[in-house]
Amino acid sequence: ESIEVAWHPVARLDELPLHPGFAHSWPVLRPALGAVEVVVDVANVMGATPDGWWRDRPGAARRLMQRCARLATAGLPAVALPVELGRSALRHAWPRLHLVLEGAARAAVDDLPPELTAAGVEVVAAPGSGDDTIVATAQGLGGAPMVVTADRELRRRALAGGALPR
Repeated sequence: ESIEVAWHPVARLDELPLHPGFAHSWPVLRPALGAVEVVVDVANVMGATPDGWWRDRPGAARRLMQRCARLATAGLPAVALPVELGRSALRHAWPRLHLVLEGAARAAVDDLPPELTAAGVEVVAAPGSGDDTIVATAQGLGGAPMVVTADRELRRRALAGGALPR
């Protein structure tokens, strides 16, 4: 049952008399509307799979970037997200991925898979330290992005900079 249906900017919804059912759900739904920003430590993730990445780092980086493009396009189950991102209100999320390349893998920037652009995946070539670039990229996004790495020191730095644990 409705008296009126209209489009309103999200920022104004708190000012409106909402249907009681929607008003009850809104505090859970609101955080889910924000973009899920994910910064990926490509070297670390690439190195987690013994598939010969050490023989061709740019090729391994391209393969990982293609998998990331598919993930960004297909979405991921929201249970993979931290609770802070409103996962209880979502079934799927479409993250904005920021892939940081360092060292020899930076050569992959010269030959990016075309599906990356279509999926909205950003590739960042670290000019020096990959870890410094990952932390700077995460902090530059604002909010609380996820940083994907198994590097304990990088994880500590990212969390200290406001990233969400992952």
